[in-house]
Amino acid sequence: MAGGWHWSQRHKKQQVEGTDTYRLIKFNDIPPERRKEIWFSRVVCEIKPHKEDPNRTPITIAGNCIIVPGEVSTPTASLRLVKLTVNSVLSRPDTKCCSFGIANFYLGTPMERPEYVKIKLTDIPQEFIDEYNLLTYEYNGWVFFEVIKGCYGLPQS
Repeated sequence: MAGGWHWSQRHKKQQVEGTDTYRLIKFNDIPPERRKEIWFSRVVCEIKPHKEDPNRTPITIAGNCIIVPGEVSTPTASLRLVKLTVNSVLSRPDTKCCSFGIANFYLGTPMERPEYVKIKLTDIPQEFIDEYNLLTYEYNGWVFFEVIKGCYGLPQS
């Protein structure tokens, strides 16, 4: 999807740039063997006072039961390598060291195998339904999406 509406603190409507993580898909276009693996979305409302826009509402995938064929973990450094690196930094005078947190590293990364998620049409604001013509994608009260990039809630992410 292209993006959504964002209400700024001054309540002005602004189009938000999308990430193309989800694609609208008709139920009948989902491969029959994957229809048992359609997951629910979960809306998480948070207030983060330290952010410019403190009101956050990300949509995640409630996928604690998602079974992914293949590896979903990332190889890490061995304890020996970590000890050698720390020792090397500490044993030299005037040496500096830097490390980075990569908690969101895989968000937005293309996936080898798409996942599928459904959102109840009644949970979607009317302006979104109109903007994206969602009624043409509705099936039994749900709208379906193909998830093609890593996002919150997926074990692949």
